[in-house]
Amino acid sequence: MEENTKRDVRVKKLEQKNKELETRLAIVEQATLPVEEQLYNDNPFDDSTSNFNLVAKYHEKPLVDVKIDNSFLKEKEMDNFLLEAHKKIISNEIKQYNKKKKNEKKMGKD
Repeated sequence: MEENTKRDVRVKKLEQKNKELETRLAIVEQATLPVEEQLYNDNPFDDSTSNFNLVAKYHEKPLVDVKIDNSFLKEKEMDNFLLEAHKKIISNEIKQYNKKKKNEKKMGKD
């Protein structure tokens, strides 16, 4: 009987820890949403009191190290820049190829 009680207490603690971690994950995911999505999704949590208390508790602590967050943003900006540069290069190559083909057709008709 004592083992059952210990197990039940352990299960309750684990369930509570799981809820806390799920809430924390939801907060981190919310923080990574673009601003437009945040405006439409102001409250991703259900309205239960326990989740509200957990959210309030975790807002007191920094969720992510600022240095990590800044490096992530810089890396994302760099990725976006490189992607745009790559798109421009490919676009220019396609334009040059099409221009070359057009000139070849003109030369063939003359």
